[in-house]
Amino acid sequence: MRNAAAWCGVVWVGCGATTQPSKTISADSADSATAEDTWLSPDQSGPWRPSTFASELTPAHGTPLDVQAWYPAMDDGTGESFRYAGIVEADILADGTPDCAVPRPVVVFSHGNSGINVQSWFFAEHMAARGWVVVAPNHTYNTFLDDDSSRKGELTLRRPADVAATFDWLVETAAGPGGPLDGCVDETAGYAVVGHSFGGFTAMAVASAVLTAEVAASCAPGWLCADLDAEFTAHPELAPADLRDPRAWAAVAWTPAAYELLQPTLGQATIPTLIMGGGRDTLTPVPTQVRPIYEAYGDSKALGVLEDAGHYSFSNACELLPSYEDCSPPFQAPAEVHAIVNTVTAAFLELHQGHDEASAWLPPADAELAWDSAE
Repeated sequence: MRNAAAWCGVVWVGCGATTQPSKTISADSADSATAEDTWLSPDQSGPWRPSTFASELTPAHGTPLDVQAWYPAMDDGTGESFRYAGIVEADILADGTPDCAVPRPVVVFSHGNSGINVQSWFFAEHMAARGWVVVAPNHTYNTFLDDDSSRKGELTLRRPADVAATFDWLVETAAGPGGPLDGCVDETAGYAVVGHSFGGFTAMAVASAVLTAEVAASCAPGWLCADLDAEFTAHPELAPADLRDPRAWAAVAWTPAAYELLQPTLGQATIPTLIMGGGRDTLTPVPTQVRPIYEAYGDSKALGVLEDAGHYSFSNACELLPSYEDCSPPFQAPAEVHAIVNTVTAAFLELHQGHDEASAWLPPADAELAWDSAE
């Protein structure tokens, strides 16, 4: 694909597909009836003003989690502008008035190793503007503020539990009676899980992983293998660990890690999954991590490779720390990567929400997609 605006001349390189005509909604007509009756092509923002708030929860495992929520708001003049990490000013509202006239589909987002829950706000804002609720926990002891490498084995098991607990918090507290998103979520509708890097592993684990002591002991030198082996040795009662959540109806893994741990049960996965990687990524390389995860995965899968993207291209890292090499040529411009990732991920998720028009923005069955940033 030569750029984010001309795929196959319209969508995918070599696929022969054509886009569906875009339907548009005026940004000042974000009433629920109009919005629910109209589907926008996934490269477009939606009619809602994204809004966000922070909260915290204590899951059953006992480790408190900070959580960030994004949601569709009514642009009624209430709410103040928001700053990410107190630094980057965003064109979204803090604590705006939510549009909960109907239940909204949900994404739970899992950040990368030593990342943070707001690290890929480009995606959270895009989905909130299209009428989705996005919630993202900070995986305590694995953020850039508190990362503890001695806890990697614990985190391998706890991260998927954090995802499930965050959805529990959303339906029981944030969207429960009297909560800030009261009426916005139908618990029985479940959620999609999206993650980057270690979060990509987390998303795949929620979809498919049952981790055993035998796998942990034998998969070295794969990343996390020795850590999990030590965790199972210290706590044999934890094995085998079934990390799946049956409430998850789709998974999206950007630059996923830890193929060696995931491999034994990937083939048993049944929920639709999109896997994406960057051709210039040296942390979770396409040949040794991304593609093997895709090839081992079960049914209903898609793979996309952005040839000139790096590992951090799937986040807003360049706006927080511009010194990352991924922020400059020959890496594709972050804004271009974000546009593609938003479009493909939104199309994938909304296709599985019943918007058949989204299929024009996705590959044919069993097709592999590749983009580059050259004209």
